[in-house]
Amino acid sequence: MVQCRKLCTNHYDKLVRWGDPLQILDTKESNSKQSQHHSTPKIKKVFQDILKQTMKNTTRPNKKEIVLGQILEGIGITCKFLQHVDYKTLENKTASKQMDILWKNSAGTKKIIEYNGRYHFDCREHKSDEIHQVHGKPTTLQDLWDEENMILNQIRKAGYEILVVWQLDFLNDYENVVKRIKEFASS
Repeated sequence: MVQCRKLCTNHYDKLVRWGDPLQILDTKESNSKQSQHHSTPKIKKVFQDILKQTMKNTTRPNKKEIVLGQILEGIGITCKFLQHVDYKTLENKTASKQMDILWKNSAGTKKIIEYNGRYHFDCREHKSDEIHQVHGKPTTLQDLWDEENMILNQIRKAGYEILVVWQLDFLNDYENVVKRIKEFASS
C-alpha cells in the first residue's frame, strides 16, 4: 500500500486487506474505475513486486530441498534457498524465476540446484500428450516441459550453471544424486 500511495492518489484513505493488495475496501469506487486503474503497467508492476515480497517472506524450502542444502553444507558450501533469478525471455523481456538452491563458488561461478518434484511431471512417469491444469489452464506436459527448458536455458545464458534433481532419482537412487551434487559443486 505504501508503494501504491507513492504512485497514485486513487488509494488515499482507503483500507486494504492485509495479504490481498488487490482488494480495495471502498464501495464508492466503481469496479470498472478500479480495474482500469489497476491495469496500468506501473500499478501491475507494484502488485507483482508486493506479491513477490509476500511470497519471499512466507515460502520456505521443502524437506527435500533442505536435504540437498545439507549435502552442500556437508562439503563446506553455504547456499541460499528460494532466490529469484532474473533472466531475459526469448522476446528479450526481463523475467524472474524462483530457484530452489543457489550459491556462488570460490571462482565466482553462480550455481543452482533445482529440485523437480511431482508437479514438474517427470517424463519417465508421464506421457507428453497428458493434459494437466497448470496455473488454472489446461496444458500438455510437452508444452510445460518446453517452457521449463526454455527458462532454464535463458538462465544459463545469464551466467548460471544448473543441476536439475528429479524426485524419482532422489527417492530411488539417492547415493547417485549425492554423487552428482558433489561433482556439480566441485566443478
